[in-house]
Amino acid sequence: MYSDDDANSDASSVCSERSYGSRNGGIPHYLRQTEDVAEVLNHCASSNWSERKEGLLGLQNLLKSQRTLSRVELKRLCEIFTRMFADPHSKIADSEPECEDKEGNLFPSEGSCTVFSMFLETLVDFIIIHKDDLQDWLFVLLTQLLKKMGADLLGSVQAKVQKALDVTRDSFPFDQQFNILMRFIVDQTQTPNLKVKVAILKYIESLARQMDPTDFINSSETRLAVSRIITWTTEPKSSDVRKAAQIVLISLFELNTPEFTMLLGALPKTFQDGATKLLHNHLKNSSNTSVGSPSNTIGRTPSRHTSSRTSPLTSPTNCSHGGLSPR
Repeated sequence: MYSDDDANSDASSVCSERSYGSRNGGIPHYLRQTEDVAEVLNHCASSNWSERKEGLLGLQNLLKSQRTLSRVELKRLCEIFTRMFADPHSKIADSEPECEDKEGNLFPSEGSCTVFSMFLETLVDFIIIHKDDLQDWLFVLLTQLLKKMGADLLGSVQAKVQKALDVTRDSFPFDQQFNILMRFIVDQTQTPNLKVKVAILKYIESLARQMDPTDFINSSETRLAVSRIITWTTEPKSSDVRKAAQIVLISLFELNTPEFTMLLGALPKTFQDGATKLLHNHLKNSSNTSVGSPSNTIGRTPSRHTSSRTSPLTSPTNCSHGGLSPR
């Protein structure tokens, strides 16, 4: 247990260290480092854009110096970053007002865009260095980045969001990311716009190319998410959403054909009919071309686990839930 005596002892030790340091021209190195981190985090949390920019620059230097952040520091930084995701498109500081385009739409000022761009660059370094400590923050990280893909961002800023998504995909367990995406899709409090739907679907498709077949779990949440993706294949307002949803269904079918076929068999008939028609057409088109050619598989890149993957052209024709085969 951590007693008052211990606290008093630590406090007097710190005081004595500070006293010794002041007598010798400075404070001990480890105390200076801790105070430096605290100051950097305080600047990052500031509502003033110039202070926040200074804080991000300091944080970049800290990360480059390989200074390991403590659990408390990591927790606070994750909280600060979570708020930063919302700031550029919500309340802009008085010193950096929102701008208005010719159509009357508000968008972040140049200053706020610069800070948000710096935030994304710092975020990439943060993920690479501390990925093993960020499992509990992954849901926020991944979903916030995907939502940013639906915002009206400058092309250069959007490219940095995409870079952060690419680094995120390569830094965390694929099955954990997949489960988060399934949960995000079925979350009724979320109302993704068309751009966000496309971003989610493209992320799942790229993830499916790298997943093990065993990473795909036929859970109730996955079934519900797949049902929603099936409805997105008929999205009346966006051909991009329709196409991306179709590609995801094919990618998941190719990832683990028996498991995905069983999943479809557990869905209501209306969902089954929509998906099986799509997959039958895919199988028919695949069998009509050079069977087994890598160029047939919707841009799929060779998986690290290709040998264990069920062939996309082989389907469980005797499956109790109604197998898929070319007709």
